[in-house]
Amino acid sequence: MQENGSLDSALNQEYDFTIKEILSEAWELTNGAKLILNVSFILYILVAVVLSTLLSYIFDPKIYYDSHEFLKGFLSEQAQSLLSLPILMPIISGIVMMAIKRAAHKKIEVLSIFNYYVLVWPLVFASLFVNAVVIIGFLLLIIPGIYLSITFAFVIPLIIDKQLDILDAMKTSFKVVRKRWFKFFGVYLILIFLSILSLLTFGIGFIWVLPLSFMTNGVLYRRLFGYSNLENIEDESTE
Repeated sequence: MQENGSLDSALNQEYDFTIKEILSEAWELTNGAKLILNVSFILYILVAVVLSTLLSYIFDPKIYYDSHEFLKGFLSEQAQSLLSLPILMPIISGIVMMAIKRAAHKKIEVLSIFNYYVLVWPLVFASLFVNAVVIIGFLLLIIPGIYLSITFAFVIPLIIDKQLDILDAMKTSFKVVRKRWFKFFGVYLILIFLSILSLLTFGIGFIWVLPLSFMTNGVLYRRLFGYSNLENIEDESTE
């Protein structure tokens, strides 16, 4: 097993990595996990589509956009997003945690993505808070938004795995990432480039790039913070 971090060592900046070693380990760990991660994400998309379809009967922005009532259309879209968040946020958080567990060489299962509804409100409010801060950053000439979106990359797993509250998770993620921000930026930039290439293959490349992206984040989290499994949500006997 590769190097494992801890919350204390991360806060003390006692970590380092190269972009190549992170991506290489993440690629190796996708072997045997691609199907589970892809199926999990497909389930997330299916839930999102069903939810969007149901909500469109109540809030249909297209009606307002067609009649040039753009403000009402925008507000309808935001209403859909807000109402979807308590359903979708625990699922995507489950996929994030699944990749972290795989990075820690723990057993992963598709249905585990539904295990995080007990933390639905901390996850929802964390998502809203982080997104609001990042959006403000993008409004300030884009670069601050890019900077903040990367520094807050580990807020959700810190809430789940380390049981930090929202503000502590944000402060911890920010403090740990900012010292080596350009390395993290390099990792995520490569993943974005691979995603663009996948579009040129009519989406076929996402079969490999999507699991790689989740696993890369999982490897980074384990290297920085370690996987504590303190959430007491899942049956330990399955690991």
